[in-house]
Amino acid sequence: MIPPRIQLDVALDRLEVAVSRGRSTRHCLRMWSAFIRTRDAERCVLCEATAGLSAHHIVRRSFMPMMQYETGNGITLCKKCHRMPHEAFNGRPDFQLPMDAQGGEDIDLITSLFHALSVDATRRNVLDDLYYFLSDSALRTFKNFQCIDPRQEFPGFRVEQAYLIWRQTSRAVLRLLLEANGAILPPNLTQQGPFTIIPMDRAR
Repeated sequence: MIPPRIQLDVALDRLEVAVSRGRSTRHCLRMWSAFIRTRDAERCVLCEATAGLSAHHIVRRSFMPMMQYETGNGITLCKKCHRMPHEAFNGRPDFQLPMDAQGGEDIDLITSLFHALSVDATRRNVLDDLYYFLSDSALRTFKNFQCIDPRQEFPGFRVEQAYLIWRQTSRAVLRLLLEANGAILPPNLTQQGPFTIIPMDRAR
């Protein structure tokens, strides 16, 4: 049996060669899908099922085409688990509307899938930016959607950073919430768990 890391590297090399040589989108997506399923050990990351598998784009290709071949934007799902992300709007996004206005980009779902991917990768000891790659451009765009300063850094591998970025309360919303309670938004705040708002007059 070929060691898993060698299988991963072969599948990744096929994807990278296809993209670098400008092969058709259909061919590149087939190589991308093969890599994602190989990396995830040919089972659903959410429920461990081994039948009816598909490689799913966490952030839709129609929403962020630049991420269509990024390995950190893929997760293997079974038919049942794959139904959930596609139950909502699945057409072309209207970029004049807020990100999740049409229901196609469910921020909570995106967050949970990035989290499931990073937890699974850590548990199987394959968490590596090479196998779970997300571009600087993608992470910067995530921060823009969350109204986070693009210069703010988040810890961990890129897929872990994606999870942390998406689990932040939108900075615009958080700023208003804090100001309404007499508090200010600390610079470079990173939410990693529950927090308590302490009004400034009580904090003194």
